[in-house]
Amino acid sequence: MITPEKPKRSRLQQQPGTPIPTSRRRDDLVNIPAVYNPPVSKLKKNYDLEFGRFLRSAKIVLDFLDSEYFIQLSF
Repeated sequence: MITPEKPKRSRLQQQPGTPIPTSRRRDDLVNIPAVYNPPVSKLKKNYDLEFGRFLRSAKIVLDFLDSEYFIQLSF
């Protein structure tokens, strides 16, 4: 007895996950050029150097958020 083959589903036909509500999206931080997001292969080779870059990036982001918070408090 031959069973019929099921057609393969493309990725476009699969059900997507639950979308993140607009109020909870964090795209604004991703667009800041200072945010550091290296590939894993770089982290494996030069961990200390990459970690230093990450810390500098984190400081820039925190300074940015602090300045935004300060602006909100001043009004």
